[in-house]
Amino acid sequence: MKNHREDTDMQQNHMVSTRDPITGRDIEDLAESPFLVEVDEGNELIIYFESEESRSAYLNLPVEHPGDDLTVNLDNPTDECFDGN
Repeated sequence: MKNHREDTDMQQNHMVSTRDPITGRDIEDLAESPFLVEVDEGNELIIYFESEESRSAYLNLPVEHPGDDLTVNLDNPTDECFDGN
């Protein structure tokens, strides 16, 4: 009989994204492409990028945080240059 911890460990996911999230292009040569491993509660996502520049752009994207009560926060407290200026 398995305990709860063993059952939880078995439910972890390992996913691979071969489409560059910045350029939208598919990556064919994974062995030579930069990548990033995102881990959240034991789940793993490997994201491949077309170039180091694309990987850096991804890492520099601002992260949105929900309000303290998990409601949507439509305020943009930082100037991210998305307002056309």
